[in-house]
Amino acid sequence: MKEPITLTEQELIALTGKTMRSAQVRALRNMSLSYQIRPDGSPVVSRKVFEQWCGLRPDSNHNNVHINLDFLNASKKKAT
Repeated sequence: MKEPITLTEQELIALTGKTMRSAQVRALRNMSLSYQIRPDGSPVVSRKVFEQWCGLRPDSNHNNVHINLDFLNASKKKAT
């Protein structure tokens, strides 16, 4: 069976160590873990965000990082 796209209520309790919604939100904020608030007031954490946060999934934004070092070539040409 496929995992849900958000952490379950039990997983959120295990992650934060808290059962009260307001305490869970404080814990998530202290962990710098991105979350949203559902219409019923409960916090929700994306499984993808959680897995990236704890290092289980690479952040897709970091796969295409390119450092432009062309300025090094320009300074070599000026020195000759």
